[in-house]
Amino acid sequence: MGWFQTILQAVAGSDRQPLAPLQALVINNASEPESLDPHKTLGSAEQKIMGDLLEGLFIFDRHGEVVPGMALYAYSPDKKSWSFHLRPGTKWSNGDKLDAHDFVYSWRRLADPKTAAPKAELLRTMKVANIEAILAGKLPPEALGIKALGPLTLQLTLSKPLGFLKKLLVNSGLLPVHQATIERYGEQWTQPTHWVGNGAYRLKKHVVNEKIVLIRNPHYWDNQHTTIDQVTYLSLDEATEIARYQTGDIDLTHTKVSSDLLKKLKKELIQELRRFPMPAFRGYQINITLPPFNDVRVRQALNLVLDRQAILQQLCLVDQLPTHHLVPDGLGGSALDQPNWALWSPAQRLETAQALLQAAGYGPENPLKFTLLYPNSEANKQLALVVCALWQAYLGVETTLVHREWKVYLEETRLRNYQMAHLSFSTTGGDPYGLLGNQCSHSCDNETGYNNPNFDHWLEKALDCLHDTERRSLYYKAEAQLAEDVPIIPLFHPVALRLVKPYVGGLSDRNPMNRFYTKDLYLTKHPLAPKKARQ
Repeated sequence: MGWFQTILQAVAGSDRQPLAPLQALVINNASEPESLDPHKTLGSAEQKIMGDLLEGLFIFDRHGEVVPGMALYAYSPDKKSWSFHLRPGTKWSNGDKLDAHDFVYSWRRLADPKTAAPKAELLRTMKVANIEAILAGKLPPEALGIKALGPLTLQLTLSKPLGFLKKLLVNSGLLPVHQATIERYGEQWTQPTHWVGNGAYRLKKHVVNEKIVLIRNPHYWDNQHTTIDQVTYLSLDEATEIARYQTGDIDLTHTKVSSDLLKKLKKELIQELRRFPMPAFRGYQINITLPPFNDVRVRQALNLVLDRQAILQQLCLVDQLPTHHLVPDGLGGSALDQPNWALWSPAQRLETAQALLQAAGYGPENPLKFTLLYPNSEANKQLALVVCALWQAYLGVETTLVHREWKVYLEETRLRNYQMAHLSFSTTGGDPYGLLGNQCSHSCDNETGYNNPNFDHWLEKALDCLHDTERRSLYYKAEAQLAEDVPIIPLFHPVALRLVKPYVGGLSDRNPMNRFYTKDLYLTKHPLAPKKARQ
């Protein structure tokens, strides 16, 4: 523990308890990251770790508000031409100076079709000048509307004004990467021996499918206010996670808890079970390009018969929020109306669903059959079993469940090698577009094959609006179109349930983004606090 933490411990007031001598945190991340290269991945499992290793222009504070990161502030008179003024004296973890040119290189790499970055679509959402032509191979990445006007001034030019740009800048795809390291080591630059980053932590060890260990980056600009010296991310399944939490090997669990375990935890560890809101939804996505789901009547029928509240009650997930929408109430000021059919009686919904399936050619003599893919976890399995049982009971549907490890699941859905698949999606920004935009027909993240000009139109118009109120009305129309076309069956908005040791400080229950950085956490003096680092 450094000198600053020693002072903090000595002067800590009633709002912050004295610090533990050992500041070593262990978190279960549940899944092995697909990659630690921000331009090579989409998943949330990677974002948490990369948020410690790399820092973008803007970040979240502990309460989920967007605050300056590498950029001290941003200025734009017209919301189209933006100037970012960077922090002076910032460095990479190897001591190299960090300046505006690093962001130019990184964003060009993101845009370059040769990189094949899954999050290159973000630059299109941001309307960065020339991104369309670059992604199409008609212009080189150097034509991207970003340039350095000096070491500390970054200029970003958009093709159209964008009112919520700052909310997008926290996305992990926009994190800077170290050019010299990538040019020297290529795909191997993310190895611990090669790693160079600009975040509060640097990569010490990576044991695939087991753990990732990070240690403090002494060159981080705010290192003096960082308390945790080491953080270990584990890749454990739920049962192992809970067992190791109970033995004191883990300080902070993942967010997924199966119904059986939840009952037990509420009895035995209720004081350590904490709830955090999430800008996300859970449900199923449908490959609408292939039979049987290229028929909207089939999709509508499956959607109609699902009683969200009953599903959550059966799974003992009463902490979660049932929904028929992708966007949770309150995100970006939204408060959406339920679709008309959500107000029908169960009998009316069932009768309509049966008629739709019959019109599509399915019934007792020809039952609807399909496979449902889900990433391997007990919670995902239980949800699928309950939903499929309802479909079978009400509609005679025969569903085959297929589970895959996280990386395989991501690849299968990305290639649309599925019929129906579990979908757990969240946004890193505070605007509804983050949850809706991947269903645009031109989106590289569109894994359903959904293509509706009306939906695209509403979202494109929303991007043109500079004021939240105008944008919200367009988001309502886009959501209504989705509810009619059903490329996605949303079931509930999750509330993150984590087991948190009583000595872990710095987590805010008011954070609507469910995003936290290790640099904002600390361990207090407590009889249960770790006495030695767990390797």
